Amino acid sequence: MQYVIYDLGEHKKGSVAEIQLSSATNVRLMDKLNLDYMKFGNEYTYFGGYVSTSPFFLTIPETRRWFLLIDLVGHLKHSVVVHPPHLPDA
Repeated sequence: MQYVIYDLGEHKKGSVAEIQLSSATNVRLMDKLNLDYMKFGNEYTYFGGYVSTSPFFLTIPETRRWFLLIDLVGHLKHSVVVHPPHLPDA
């Protein structure tokens, strides 16, 4: 399976990745260590899974550098925007 990798950079816990998809596919959010594990065929962990609705929102679970992988199926169109964490009302 082919996929596209978005290097989202470092984001704070609670930030939200908004993913736009033109059709259903697998979406995986992972850190660098798990991305490397995946590339070398080892077991890895990720957040996300099969997505059939758009937009799809994934909350960043920890402050660190993140990568988003989107499986390419057909002529899938995709985009990603990361929103900062919501600040509580004062």
